[in-house]
Amino acid sequence: TASAVAAAQALQSAAVGNETAASAPARVRIPYSELGMRNALQLPRLPLPPLSDTLERYEASLRGLDVSDADRDAHLERARRFFAADGSAQHLQRHIENEAMQNAAAGRYPHTFVEELWDDMYLRHRGPAAPAMVPALALKPLGGRIRELIGGSTGINQERANGSRKPDMQCYTAAYLVHGLLRFARKINEEGIDVAANQPFDFHALTKQFGFTRTPTRRNGSSEPPKDGLSVAPLGEAMGHVVVMHRGHVFRVATRDRDGGYYHPEQLARSFREVIVSTREVGEAEFPVGALTGVDRDTWADARHGLVECMDTNAKWLKEIDSAFTVVCLDSEPWGDDQSKILRGMLGGASKSDVVS
Repeated sequence: TASAVAAAQALQSAAVGNETAASAPARVRIPYSELGMRNALQLPRLPLPPLSDTLERYEASLRGLDVSDADRDAHLERARRFFAADGSAQHLQRHIENEAMQNAAAGRYPHTFVEELWDDMYLRHRGPAAPAMVPALALKPLGGRIRELIGGSTGINQERANGSRKPDMQCYTAAYLVHGLLRFARKINEEGIDVAANQPFDFHALTKQFGFTRTPTRRNGSSEPPKDGLSVAPLGEAMGHVVVMHRGHVFRVATRDRDGGYYHPEQLARSFREVIVSTREVGEAEFPVGALTGVDRDTWADARHGLVECMDTNAKWLKEIDSAFTVVCLDSEPWGDDQSKILRGMLGGASKSDVVS
């Protein structure tokens, strides 16, 4: 009968559903508070490769260098002496192995044999950090849906100067970027990360994506380069504001209202528009402090110390910058294909471009 057929089909569907559920990998949710140290300690330790493999890979890396055969051979000979049975590499290898075993047994940082070495090298690097190490995004103006939104936002349109669409497109691009990042950060802050239970993922770097600042350390007379400091604002706190830079000026822009609700992209776009309008009246900053982050670390450390010493409000502003969710640079002069403008724009400070960075 029809009812019997329907019952049979229902039983078959249930069986298929149970089979699918059984075959699906188990999933777990890692809270944001555990993405750092606790999650990293539960992962397999990175194995230390044997010296023979390290030497082989090092030799392979030299083959692509544009140097004479004589220079390459001379360098390889020194490297092989370093890796010889009685060479320094053997002693260093044993030291690293012992340190890695002790850290693994104690369940502490560093979580891999290379992590502390890498962090130390990074934080003691005294060259300009902005062009060498600091990641940045440069976004061209978006079209499609955002262009439609701008067309329907008469309030913004009425504020335009000289009939130009570029400031509005730029502000909306920046606003939707910031709003999207805030939604992502809020989700992981409140819900954590959903992952397959049997997959070893290291998410500790995710806790340093927003509100994370490297502050320069001054030299203390030692011949050893100083180690810069790192600070991470609590994610919930950092999500409260962004720093906007335009023509060398620095602005603090709130991203949520007094009730804790996050502003709509159009509201953020209006705030970004106000930044552009206000700087048009005063011109470029006479002292674009942000550009100092693009010089060597010793110069920036001395300059930052001087800023704090000369005025209390500078310390307050630096704290606002350090704890910001992210930094948005809005400028007005097109880069085109001019490499000097592109490089200047990516350095920050008094950069000029028609993109969001």
